[in-house]
Amino acid sequence: TFANGEDSNAEICGFTITHGNPGIYCSSSAPKITNCNITGNLLTAGIQCIMAFPTIKGCLISNNKGLGIYSDYDSFTDVSHCIIAGNTQGGLYCGGSAITNCSIIANRGFAVNTSPSTITNCIFWENSISYADIVTYCDIPDEYPALGNIVADPCFVMSGFWNDNGTPTYFADDF
Repeated sequence: TFANGEDSNAEICGFTITHGNPGIYCSSSAPKITNCNITGNLLTAGIQCIMAFPTIKGCLISNNKGLGIYSDYDSFTDVSHCIIAGNTQGGLYCGGSAITNCSIIANRGFAVNTSPSTITNCIFWENSISYADIVTYCDIPDEYPALGNIVADPCFVMSGFWNDNGTPTYFADDF
């Protein structure tokens, strides 16, 4: 939890965060969350932000029972170089965001619902964008044509064919 006005000098780096509700909670703070595995958290989100301005970089945010990332409309979330995959209610629901160089894959519900937002150089696969303002240079379904966007199969390995997590019969966490 970051809830005491922490600034960008407060950082959580390299942790696995699981079974929380939410996994990471940010309120009235601006922490850095880097190189973390945020997975299997309950109900609300892997990362939940209320009036917060987090920077999230290089994280795997997957298989959370709610959203991957939730930020209210008084927050701004800067997300880069992340994989956001397999979350049960959606990938990102953010009041405002900059999303760069991310793969947003196989989230149930939607991939992204965010405004105001800028999404650049991302891959969207097996989910849809509910709403975003500016989407450029992305591999994205037909419904979002814009500057530099393409519609192409990213050729990910099929679930269950690549498994380095020791669970060969459980495919939900294979991306």
